[in-house]
Amino acid sequence: MSQQRPPATSAQLALVRIGLLVGVLVFGGVAYFRNRDHPAAGGPTDVHLLRNVGSIIIVAAIAGIIVIRTRLDRARDEASRMSLAIAGWSFGQMAALFGAVYFFLVGDPRWYAVGLVVLLASFMLIPVRGERAR
Repeated sequence: MSQQRPPATSAQLALVRIGLLVGVLVFGGVAYFRNRDHPAAGGPTDVHLLRNVGSIIIVAAIAGIIVIRTRLDRARDEASRMSLAIAGWSFGQMAALFGAVYFFLVGDPRWYAVGLVVLLASFMLIPVRGERAR
């Protein structure tokens, strides 16, 4: 007989969001200092391929966030809302992590900035339980 756990608290969900953001910020910091100290470090990088992949990732992340947001309002219980919220935030983190990888490999922070905006938008559009998006 399995015992069900209660849904996560708002504080626990806030910690998940903080963890998602801190990981991306730390990776961005590493990319910044690596490129500042050794701008030509690393092997050859196909920038054109990375830009194409980045475009697909950003579009997929935005689409995923929108789909999760529409499903969130129809969620029946707090456990399913929690699962949907974490899934939605992970789409934002996907975009931000790609931007950090691009920054690390190429040295151009623009994709990183776009990824951070998508991550922060996911936090605003998919709020912690009890909050409502405006």
